[in-house]
Amino acid sequence: MGKRKSAIKHKASAAQTQETEVKATEIPPEQYFVLCDGTPIKSIDELALMMDQISDDVFDYHVNEEKNDFSNWVKDVFDKEELAKSLATTRCRKESQIALLKHAVTKGKR
Repeated sequence: MGKRKSAIKHKASAAQTQETEVKATEIPPEQYFVLCDGTPIKSIDELALMMDQISDDVFDYHVNEEKNDFSNWVKDVFDKEELAKSLATTRCRKESQIALLKHAVTKGKR
């Protein structure tokens, strides 16, 4: 009986940890990234997924020789310096998406 209770507690603890991690990444609506076409983005993971859906014009508006709005948002809102630096070095949508997806994959391993 003791092993069963321990396993149940472990499962509950793991679920609580996952829930805490999700809440830690939630941001208030005023910190959402709003694309120039009005589309809101609520998380780094959502930004990674949106890279396939946004138009070239929208991407080029936010990432160009003068600025990288995605890099700034990741740094300022999520305090992810390493990911922000990686995004800042590219002007290519696919390379940006790769950096975002790598971040998504590796955050689960930390």
